[in-house]
Amino acid sequence: MNKSRIDKVVANMKEANLDYLLISEPSSIDYLIDYVNHPGERLYVLMIARNGQHKLFFNKLFFVENDLGIDIIWHSDTDDAIQTIVDNLNNPKMIGVDKHWTANFLLSLMDKMPNVRFVNGSKCIDYVRMIKDETEQALMIEASRINDKAMDEVINQVSLGLSELEAADKLGKIYTQLGGDGNSFDAIIAYGANGANPHHENDNSCLLPGDSVIIDMGCKYKGYCSDMTRTVFYQEVSDEARNVYELVKAANEAAEAIIRPGVKL
Repeated sequence: MNKSRIDKVVANMKEANLDYLLISEPSSIDYLIDYVNHPGERLYVLMIARNGQHKLFFNKLFFVENDLGIDIIWHSDTDDAIQTIVDNLNNPKMIGVDKHWTANFLLSLMDKMPNVRFVNGSKCIDYVRMIKDETEQALMIEASRINDKAMDEVINQVSLGLSELEAADKLGKIYTQLGGDGNSFDAIIAYGANGANPHHENDNSCLLPGDSVIIDMGCKYKGYCSDMTRTVFYQEVSDEARNVYELVKAANEAAEAIIRPGVKL
């Protein structure tokens, strides 16, 4: 359990006047207790209590190898998992719930506690996670370093005449070879007109001379994600395409030049 991070969440809860915060998003739970779990459709909730009595609600189908430094409340598929949460609450007036918890769990809890006010409590954890400490920054930098190298290799692969699907298919192996932990999202490799679709799904399109190539990709490294988009051209560049490229590049650089602490978004 990462006490310093949890203490920051509790401070935000006190400011929001929350008695409890129920966190269901696995990466947020990992951030606070240093444990990774993917529960699928089963209930998996970290309860942060204003009074410090934090608990993890966990299905018996899963297991914990190490002491997480937090009380675990176990339940099985035949138990009323929501009731185990109710049984561990001490007369709350307001409970925060993260934005990821599914309605089938939340509505059941609300039915069991009609006199409690439920609110979106995601800010209490999100505002802590968005400020990265030095360790996190180092991991993010390494994720981006790996992605930079992978980007160079993907551009080389594209130039060999591969289709979008063929180029994207090679990316996972490239990340592994460079020390990454796979994709942080499904990469987009868009040739020509396909690049006009911001969420294009890779297909069997092949390059033609003069096509732009939009590559949007990122990798994971020890739980931290990189994400970058690059634009290159195949063999030649039309005057119109060059003008658009240079215009967008200039706008991007102008924005970067004025970003500093205190400047509003």
